[in-house]
Amino acid sequence: MLENNTVEKIVNLDEFGDKPFIKRKSTIWGAVIVVILLILVGSAIAKNGNQEEVVDEPVAKQVETITVGDNTLNNFVSSVGVVKPETQVDVVALVRGTVQALFLHEGDQVLPYTTVGELFNSTTLTSYNNALASFNNSQVNYNSTDAVTMQTVKQSELGVQSANLAYQSALNSFENSTDLQNKGNDDLRSNALISFGGYMNTAFSSLDQVNYLVKVEGDRQMAGLENVLGAKKLQSVNDAHSAYWVAKVKYNQLLETGATINDIQDSTRNVVDLYSSIKDLVDKTIVVLENTPTHVGFTEDQLNAQKTIFLTLRTQVVTTYNQSQTTLSNLENIKYYDTQSNNSLQSAVDSAEKQLEIAETSFENAKQGRELQLNSAKSALDGAQGQLQLAQAQLGYLTLHSPIRGTVTEVPVELGQEVNPGQKIATIANTNMVKVELDLPVSDASRIKIGQTAFIDGDLSGVVSRVYPAADSITKKVRVEVVFDNNNQELITETYVDVDIVAETEPDLTQTSFYVPLKSVTIGQSERYVFIVDEDGKAQKLPVIIGEIVEDKIEITEGLRLNDKLIVNGNKWLQGGESLEIKD
Repeated sequence: MLENNTVEKIVNLDEFGDKPFIKRKSTIWGAVIVVILLILVGSAIAKNGNQEEVVDEPVAKQVETITVGDNTLNNFVSSVGVVKPETQVDVVALVRGTVQALFLHEGDQVLPYTTVGELFNSTTLTSYNNALASFNNSQVNYNSTDAVTMQTVKQSELGVQSANLAYQSALNSFENSTDLQNKGNDDLRSNALISFGGYMNTAFSSLDQVNYLVKVEGDRQMAGLENVLGAKKLQSVNDAHSAYWVAKVKYNQLLETGATINDIQDSTRNVVDLYSSIKDLVDKTIVVLENTPTHVGFTEDQLNAQKTIFLTLRTQVVTTYNQSQTTLSNLENIKYYDTQSNNSLQSAVDSAEKQLEIAETSFENAKQGRELQLNSAKSALDGAQGQLQLAQAQLGYLTLHSPIRGTVTEVPVELGQEVNPGQKIATIANTNMVKVELDLPVSDASRIKIGQTAFIDGDLSGVVSRVYPAADSITKKVRVEVVFDNNNQELITETYVDVDIVAETEPDLTQTSFYVPLKSVTIGQSERYVFIVDEDGKAQKLPVIIGEIVEDKIEITEGLRLNDKLIVNGNKWLQGGESLEIKD
């Protein structure tokens, strides 16, 4: 309050002369002196306080360096190139068709064998369906031919066995003719007993063949007959079933009782009765075949083959029936045979031999016929299979797949569009690895070697992968390709980039002028300097003289030496003398 009053008074007195003004100045200077003293005292106190603080160790500065040398010489070949995918394929249509489905869009990522789209072609589908039907028919025909011919061969083989037994029996009887008079009756009964086994074998084969066709019992039946057998007159099937059971009951009774020398006459009489029933069964089976229509699974040829087989069977049954009647007659007239034994035996031998020859011929014919029919059916089946495989291949062409992993870069078609063979459906590129295509003058290209480093847009590192052996006939330039690992998608395909390739240059140990990254040089109003790493691993500030600037590089004409470790990153925060941590 005193000071303020004093000043106020001085101001008031100033109106009356100079002396009061002088007094006011003295007062102000006094205040200034006080302020200065306070500042000095405070500084002293602060200094004493700072002496007690602990000084932290300096933290090493992180920097990046390059070695001054070949990679900083003016040995770069610079150009502009276009980015291309390393691998790019076009998915094209292999057949004509309509685009009915597309499963991708531009920018989609796809894996190998991913379905790209589907085409529709009615002609291809019809061809495939026809080929499939033809193959199925051929397969059914082959299986049927195999079953029928095998059955025929087995029947013929049984016929040979039966005929051979009869022939051997006749031979034995003839060779022992001296004993025939005394044991004629026994021999006759023996022959009848032997014939009984043949009759039973033939009866079994006949019943089995009929059952394979009309399926009275069991699960076996000729393929293709399930729904058409006797369809024109279903009663014919019922009649055949009834006749089958009549014959089968008689067969089972004979099989159960068997035959002996003592009761062979009665057994033969039962055989005659059995074959009468079998003949009736075969006749009714033929009627069933007459009322069976054909279809895709049971063709006209198959039906005719069955009719022929059963007509042959009927002949065999009738023959066996007649033989059994003859045997029965012989047994019933045994005394007559005593007087005619020699003639009968000779006749039996001749007949048996003839029957054996016929049976053997029939057996050989059956085997040859089976082989021929199977070969024909197999040839037809192979042809149908070949047509089906061709149709399947054509059908497969309607589904389009990606052959590589990559990115969809183009889909030039739309749903419903008609496409022709060779027309592009999509383009897929593997952009994880790209190449940059450059067209260089021959003088520059001659300095480029595969494996050399290339800098893309300044800081992306690639490698020269290919130098074309000849120049373009029009531009007279040589194509050079640089590959780049683009997993991080730093480059976009079909864009232009700047490329600097470190070309081959002979090192000059006396070199004093270098091109270095522009960012490594600090340019002030009065000085230009760089930082290097000295022998103690600390930052050393070097004044330099600069020359021309070329893109992102600057020429150092004086100040650097070959093999100096130049700091290119982290230099902006250095002053010199700092400890350094050099980053890889």
